[in-house]
Amino acid sequence: MPAQLESKVNEDQIRLFVGPSADYYINSWAKMDEKQTKNYGNLGVFLIGIFSIPAWLLYRKLYKVFGYYFAMVALLALSEETGLLKTELPAGIVSYFNILALFFFTFRGNFLYRQHVLKKLNIIFNTYKDNHALEQIKNQGGTNFFLALLISVILLGYVVIRSILN
Repeated sequence: MPAQLESKVNEDQIRLFVGPSADYYINSWAKMDEKQTKNYGNLGVFLIGIFSIPAWLLYRKLYKVFGYYFAMVALLALSEETGLLKTELPAGIVSYFNILALFFFTFRGNFLYRQHVLKKLNIIFNTYKDNHALEQIKNQGGTNFFLALLISVILLGYVVIRSILN
């Protein structure tokens, strides 16, 4: 278990919260601690590519980070198409942003997820007691396959429609 975890949180609780792939995340966080770094490559995000960012964020229930990412992409896309920001943006700015985001989430995604897990667990343990806390870990943790699939279908549909229209 990562050394920097607060004493209220134990490995079993992290496993319950993270759900599938708990071993991967616990091991990557331990390696981050060992190397004293916030960067630890998530090869899956990189190999799947730009479409994996929103899907991974929603799958792991990082809704706030997804909101920031989506807002930035939408703002840049609208600005690129309509001149919304009333400033000259380089052509393809959304593509550049997505490439930067891909590298960011490839190397910092595990750190962001760790912060999310620890924050949620600490909130749960400061708010609920005993069995109620375990129930909340199950409810608030885990994954959201449906939203990840939905955003993937939406993005794929967008790309197909956009390519047909161009």
